[in-house]
Amino acid sequence: MVKLNTVGDLCPIPIIKISKMIKELHPGDRLVLLSDDPGIEADLPAWCASNKHQLLSIEKQGDIYRCVVQKKPDQS
Repeated sequence: MVKLNTVGDLCPIPIIKISKMIKELHPGDRLVLLSDDPGIEADLPAWCASNKHQLLSIEKQGDIYRCVVQKKPDQS
């Protein structure tokens, strides 16, 4: 599992960063995103849905959101 720490970044930076990083992963790989931007609760599910990735969880631990995204399966 790959970890992406976007703590301190505000919208739209966490989504831009995850978008770039997920392209480097293999289909089915998982990525953990850490963010302290409350907007991630709305932005990440919308981004996952529009890009066909699976949002496995969003958990708030103190001020930090820990989000797990699974890259979409190979579409070929």
